Amino acid sequence: MWMVNPRILCRNHLLGEHKELHMIIGHFRLGRSISGYIKNNCIEPLSVIKRHYVIVAEMERRNYNHKSPMILLQDELDGVSEYLPENERNYRVDAGSSFLDLIGRCDECRTRADDISNNVYI
Repeated sequence: MWMVNPRILCRNHLLGEHKELHMIIGHFRLGRSISGYIKNNCIEPLSVIKRHYVIVAEMERRNYNHKSPMILLQDELDGVSEYLPENERNYRVDAGSSFLDLIGRCDECRTRADDISNNVYI
């Protein structure tokens, strides 16, 4: 979860984050550890559903097809994530660090970020 403005994300990063959100729900349902995601600043457990809606809205804005709704409600997410230690369940992604990592990795995301900051709406 980059936790940055999804307009910045190139196609690969946008669709990749969408896929990861569904995978994270699978981890929760199976009671799997997410400590590696936490260690790498990659997941904000209590924001998974909201972030899915934000990512889907951007996908739809770009006219991408979306055929995989998040079938979990926030109350259910709270229930399936109860097995997590409190520090992991309440972890918040450092969005500033995440942004710098993203634009350092991807030329297209960096260009999109520059365009948005220069008020060139994509």
